[in-house]
Amino acid sequence: MSHHNFITHFVLFKGQIVNFQNPQPSAFRIIEKIKEDNYQAEPQEIHDGIAGVSFCAAKYLCVDPPSQKRAFMRVYMQVPWEGTEVYPASERQKQVTSMSKEFMPIEGIAMKAFWKQNSSITPPLLGFKEGIQNPDMPVPGGFIIYIVWGEVPGICLGDCNGPTTFWTLPNAEKELIHKIFLRDYQ
Repeated sequence: MSHHNFITHFVLFKGQIVNFQNPQPSAFRIIEKIKEDNYQAEPQEIHDGIAGVSFCAAKYLCVDPPSQKRAFMRVYMQVPWEGTEVYPASERQKQVTSMSKEFMPIEGIAMKAFWKQNSSITPPLLGFKEGIQNPDMPVPGGFIIYIVWGEVPGICLGDCNGPTTFWTLPNAEKELIHKIFLRDYQ
């Protein structure tokens, strides 16, 4: 995998305000980037069906300007296949496929589902939008997805690599979390 900072160079910067219409009109100002992960696939992995979509994801600390409440924003963006970053935009645009047009991170699916259920045990969904990259971005016509959620007390039970923290908890705690989680998810 390459170590390009795609989102840093093409999307967000400290102090920038990002506006949302869903689930309600809101705006968040970027404070700092916390982390960026690159899931850039090689062309052969895409063609062989080993990898579905080449993308990166960055997590930011942000703030709601009027209230100064802290939140987190994650941005998912389609990126060029490894080795094609310097290809002309018209060539990179050909990497937009039906799979990339339908791409939705599991985090987005879950956050929307919990928001619809009025979950009291998950971070609140504060902002969500799906967009298409403009011609100056890494994959013109490719996806760009923004998710904002409220900061909540406690520990994070997992990350993009899975629920690693959750599995280290005592069985009684895992069972209680599972029971409450299922109650709110139904």
